[in-house]
Formats: sequence, C-alpha cells, structure tokens
Amino acid sequence: LRDRGNMFSELPNGEIKNIYTLKVANKTKFPQHFVLKVEGVDARVRGADQLIAGPSEVLDIDVSLYVVKEKLDASNKDIVFSLYSAGEQPLAAQVATVFMGPRVKRQ
Repeated sequence: LRDRGNMFSELPNGEIKNIYTLKVANKTKFPQHFVLKVEGVDARVRGADQLIAGPSEVLDIDVSLYVVKEKLDASNKDIVFSLYSAGEQPLAAQVATVFMGPRVKRQ
C-alpha cells in the first residue's frame, strides 16, 4: 500500500523515494520466516527484507524504495512486492503496485 500523503520525494543525491506500508499476516500457529523482494524496478530497499511473524501475528512493515532518477524510463512503473517463505510454500504472497516518479522527458 502506497503512502497516500506523498506521491514521491526527490532527494538531493538524485534518487526518487517512494514509501509503502505492507501488512503481513501469519495465519498459522507457528512462527514464520519471510523474505521480501521487489520486482519491476532497480531499487535500493530500506526496511525489513527479512521478517519473522509470530503465531497469528499481523505485522505493519514500512518499506522505502529508492531509484536513481536517470534509471526511470517512465513516471509510473508497475512493481510487485513478493513475500517468500522459508517453509513448504516458497511464494507466500504477492501484491502489485506502482512506483511513482517525476515526469520523464522523452528525447
């Protein structure tokens, strides 16, 4: 889920920042270990990339993505957050969203 209060931030170092809040629910009776990956954009990820959710626990995870402005070829990029489990089922969940940036000038 995108942070609705802020479309994106342009940082002094030339990166574009988007903020997301992910909700991870462990519906089992056992602790679950997860790995978070982002697909669709070459981004530096800040936040939890490895998570442990206790039995029946719901986690609210803040994740920031940073992309170098020059690497953006569109102002909106479709991305997917994928949550992988170390257990029997490798892919636990996926959610599609958008990475937003400034208008890209075509040459």
